[in-house]
Parts: sequence; structure tokens; C-alpha cells
Amino acid sequence: MFDIAAIVTTATPTELSLMGHWPLRWWQARSVRYAEIQRKLLPNETLPGHQEPVIEEEIPGDRGRWQDLEVGDRVIVRVFSPGEDRDSSEKQSHRIPAVQNLRTST
Repeated sequence: MFDIAAIVTTATPTELSLMGHWPLRWWQARSVRYAEIQRKLLPNETLPGHQEPVIEEEIPGDRGRWQDLEVGDRVIVRVFSPGEDRDSSEKQSHRIPAVQNLRTST
């Protein structure tokens, strides 16, 4: 599980896209990947860098649960690799999840 800072690049009534530096290990997973938008970042808030390789790419977001997001908004996205337990993370964070099921085309 990783927390990633991402920027909203598309925000239409039906679409939401997020640009971020995703962990390469998560990005290369050839099965189902999961991502949850946790919240908006505060204006001067940053997240610590990651100790593993990353790739800058755009992913779809869950527009249904995040109608208030606009292009340029910065958010925290929690990503889960296949096999990671999202349920125990949700209990630890005490947040209502916005789960986005991302399928990788091979």
C-alpha cells in the first residue's frame, strides 16, 4: 500500500483522471489494481518521497464519489497491489473508501 500525491487532470460530470508518480511495482501488476482517493491535499501539504522506482502516468478516478474535484486539485490516492488487504487498511485509516477498480490491459 502506498499513498501518492496526484493532480486532477480531467474533471467532467462523468470522468475523472489523476496524474501521479505511481510505484512501478503497482503499475506493472498485470491483474486487478485498486486505488482510493483519500482526500484533497492542503495548499502547502506534501507527501514524503518513495524509496522505490515510480512512473508518471494518468489513471482514471472514481467520479461518482468525488463530484467536487476540479482540474488542478491535488489529492492523496492510496494504491493497493494485488493481494494486499484493503479491509485492514480501511479500519486503520477510519475513512470511508472510494474504491476504484483499475484493470490493466495486456
